[in-house]
Amino acid sequence: MAGNSIKSFNFGQNTTTMNKIFTLLLFTIASMFGLNAQNAVYLNINHKLGEEDFEMNKMAQNNLDENFLVTRMEYYLSEISITHDGGTVTNVEDTWILVDAGKKTNINLGNFDINNVEKIEFYIGVDATHNHTDPASYPANHPLSPKFPSMHWGWTAGYRFVAMEGFCGSNMDQVFQLHGLGDSNYSSVSIDLNAIPVDGQVTISLNADYTQALKNIDIQYGVVVHGESDEAQVCINNLARNVFTVSESTSATEEELQSIQFDIYPTVVSEDFIKVLFNDSNVNYGDLVISDTSGKILQNNLGVKNEEVIQLNGLNAGIYFVSLQVGHKTIATKRIVIQ
Repeated sequence: MAGNSIKSFNFGQNTTTMNKIFTLLLFTIASMFGLNAQNAVYLNINHKLGEEDFEMNKMAQNNLDENFLVTRMEYYLSEISITHDGGTVTNVEDTWILVDAGKKTNINLGNFDINNVEKIEFYIGVDATHNHTDPASYPANHPLSPKFPSMHWGWTAGYRFVAMEGFCGSNMDQVFQLHGLGDSNYSSVSIDLNAIPVDGQVTISLNADYTQALKNIDIQYGVVVHGESDEAQVCINNLARNVFTVSESTSATEEELQSIQFDIYPTVVSEDFIKVLFNDSNVNYGDLVISDTSGKILQNNLGVKNEEVIQLNGLNAGIYFVSLQVGHKTIATKRIVIQ
């Protein structure tokens, strides 16, 4: 009887251990399906003249109260990178965008493992490696292929980073042409924002106010500069520093953030792991912060996805709080008990 009792006890222990391992394995497998989920990332540029939508030949003013109208507004964007999900940086490789303000600009940057976008960075112009290549070497539909009107200045100078043309003066009878180029004028743009997925798509939406492209440029009597300096250089600098802002449609509002909810399973923990469940089908990410009752942060998991299993790192028995953060803002907090 004693021998049978010992065998029965060992069998129970082994069964309990195997159940724990099997349960953890199931949770891990389930979470792995969510790890490879990707979203289509779009860059949308809303072309503006001040508060109004951009139109060719539409009257506007720069900050010097000088009237102008635009007949051409084209420029290049290069070396796009996206910061997301707690500081991860994803580069959009081999992408150049020739923006024409007279046309809708909504570019599919590709599918990436990106959820909460925190920043976009790009350059005005064409990077030095490609700035002096032969446009004829590119397919006809490539942004760097020959264009009409031309966006290429020549082998030595490279591409026009921006070509802005129009009329100005009191009677709109003066001409302005600003064609900016040159490797030394290759300028970076960095914009903080908060964009979240909707139905598998993340849209980074920017406003581009082209009255700001002529900021502090005296156009009253016309100005024509093609080159790397003077007003053409100022125009490039204005594109990099003053033209782009975040569109309201990009940033999640406080109301939208507060509507995001999540659950933790289990709330009474005995297996050293928990599973995160988001209640909103359009939201599948977040940073998970675990703290004790004194508020001390003990564990910070960045970019946690829906149904992901979180391993608890050596937390002692007791009460803890699990907070969901989106865009560095605490959205909701759950209480768990570790046995």
